[in-house]
Amino acid sequence: MANPIPGSSFGLTETIGNLRGAGGSIDLGTSHLTVVQSASDEFAGSLFGNTGVFTKSGAATLAMGDVSGFSGTLQVTAGRLTLKGASSVPKFTLAGGTFLRFDTATLNLGLGGIQPGTGGTVEYLNAGISNGYLRGPGTHQILAGGSSSFTAVTTFSSTLVKQDGSAELTYFTNGGKFTNNAPLALDGCTNSASGTLTVNNTVTTIDLANNGVVVVNSGGLIDNLYGDLVTGGGGRLTVNAGGTIHLGDTGTLELDGALLVNNGTLDGTLDVNYGSLAKGSGSFGTVNLTDGGRFSPGNSPGMALISNMVFGPGGTYSFELSSAHATPGNGADLLNISGALAISAGTTANSRFTIGIASLNSAAQAAPLTDFDATKAWHFILATAAGGISGFNPAAFVIDSNGFANPLLGGRFQVSQSGNSLMLDFVPLTTYASWAASYSLAGADALPTADPDGDGLTNLLEYAFGSNPKSADVGAGARFCPVTSGGVRYLGLSYQRPYGPNAPQDITYAVQRTEDLANPAAWSMTGLVLDSQSADALLGLETVVVRSTTPMGATPSGHEFLRLMVSQ
Repeated sequence: MANPIPGSSFGLTETIGNLRGAGGSIDLGTSHLTVVQSASDEFAGSLFGNTGVFTKSGAATLAMGDVSGFSGTLQVTAGRLTLKGASSVPKFTLAGGTFLRFDTATLNLGLGGIQPGTGGTVEYLNAGISNGYLRGPGTHQILAGGSSSFTAVTTFSSTLVKQDGSAELTYFTNGGKFTNNAPLALDGCTNSASGTLTVNNTVTTIDLANNGVVVVNSGGLIDNLYGDLVTGGGGRLTVNAGGTIHLGDTGTLELDGALLVNNGTLDGTLDVNYGSLAKGSGSFGTVNLTDGGRFSPGNSPGMALISNMVFGPGGTYSFELSSAHATPGNGADLLNISGALAISAGTTANSRFTIGIASLNSAAQAAPLTDFDATKAWHFILATAAGGISGFNPAAFVIDSNGFANPLLGGRFQVSQSGNSLMLDFVPLTTYASWAASYSLAGADALPTADPDGDGLTNLLEYAFGSNPKSADVGAGARFCPVTSGGVRYLGLSYQRPYGPNAPQDITYAVQRTEDLANPAAWSMTGLVLDSQSADALLGLETVVVRSTTPMGATPSGHEFLRLMVSQ
């Protein structure tokens, strides 16, 4: 049919040859029209019909204009069909190896969709698509040389979208595989659990929610204009080396039950919330570790560059190391913070911050460290903060060493601060034997009852008080001291003992009281209260003051005695 006559209609099933013409119309009604196009040409007229079927066949290209009056099904079984006008066709299907192009065309799919078969391709050039669905298993390609828009459109797990031309997506739900290769604007869009968005160019975002997979490759940029960028529901966000996420001045990347692997650049604020893990060797802005959130620098192990960081209540730092002699950031994790580290965790059971320790082999697999000796003290740098550390309190930290495969032999890990460094210290079990060996005591001089320096203190007491068994310590030992509390004077006893890494772990201290020296059985720990306990971290000593609860001179006998018992 060379030139359809205006108002032409067809029977229930009709097959014709080439279709062309500068005008006219075809009214299919409920009929099925098949066009076998053998020569490329254009039909600029109109297509009508409510429930009819229009099938494009033949190897050549057919271009059509206005199909806005056709609400049936449009099929491409061979060759290429190009639509250039307005359309409201609710259903498109393509066979394998065929092409459907929307060239400066608009389409409202309503509740319908476009579904290319395997090997089929739908092309969009300066197209405007609204509502409905884009499905697979064929490919949807946004062509270079134009700018297309998609509004309130949904894709599924079978959908493949290749974006080579500029595009704007508004209220778009991606459930398929979307590959970005040209400037892209996302406004109010969702990447669903089945969706994968691969970013190779510049993507501007407003209110983007990700529950699937987003990958930012080298040269790719996500520029979040405003609103938070939210990744949750088991979603994954990966920034490869050379990739960038810019969150702007007001936007925040919220990880809610999600994974972030950043080996590129994350510029802005990151909140690592409940059930989330952030890791990688890239550059981070401000990182807030909140309740249930975890951070692991590097890639098992390694270093992360961070502007500022907050250790919040319930957060976790997963610290990995593959050697006890590893350089921080190379063989052992390191938080390299150019700004400040603020510790806002508390000291109660549910508000502390956890340091999780994991030992790895050279293949980054869980394994004991080959060079760790549990009889020696070790010191590892967890973090350095050029802007300083605020809020440090050792009681605000909990150590989870379940992932550390070496036996500790009674030793323990603890967190300390050294200037602008946050440290993880391993404290070996301190026993009388290890203490005596540290002073090279041998033979009879090593016995707990010996007194090598002749100062009246046995080795056991020297050990208990943190004094030197080879140098007379006149001031070491326990001493009486009056204590005033509430304006009332009490008898007190003061003594010093090692504190921190050198604290003895195989002896006990007990202050006892009696009013009758003639009765040895009268000594007891009742009638006493701890008055004060203070530590000097520089000297490594702790001063303990215990006092009586009876005011001085108020005992029936008028006498009161205190003593310190040290037992092994």
